[in-house]
Amino acid sequence: MSVSPRFPHHVRESAFRLSRRRRWMVYGVFAVLFITGLAWLALHFLDEGSDTGTLALAWSMKLHGAAAMMSLYLFGMLWGPHIRNAWVRQRNRTAGAMLVILTIALVLTGYALYYVNGELVRQSAEVLHWSAGMVVCIALWIHISIGRRKRKTPPFQI
Repeated sequence: MSVSPRFPHHVRESAFRLSRRRRWMVYGVFAVLFITGLAWLALHFLDEGSDTGTLALAWSMKLHGAAAMMSLYLFGMLWGPHIRNAWVRQRNRTAGAMLVILTIALVLTGYALYYVNGELVRQSAEVLHWSAGMVVCIALWIHISIGRRKRKTPPFQI
């Protein structure tokens, strides 16, 4: 497999694989985002305004926001060693591109939820954020599955 002329340096076959520490950081942050997002959705639709529910709703949103900031840090950390190297090697591009697109959608809708006023815009951003949040979990699972399946195949097949 040839390397793009824009990146003339040699890229090792394993250069885009995540270390165990980075992999578990990604899993942990995604788990916190998933759990706090589901908790917020459940409380938002099922709680009828109780004091405990309101407090839990606020804390789930705060934890979700903190995990979202951590996910942006992880995205930046993964850009060079994982995303760019895998893109140059033409590995797992479709699933990886979906993750990047969904991440951008989540960042934009999260920003809109925090800073944009207007009932229609906010409701649209909410639905898009919830939808993208659910789909990104599936996309991450697919991305990991494809990457592991390709890793187990021998590098030189006849």
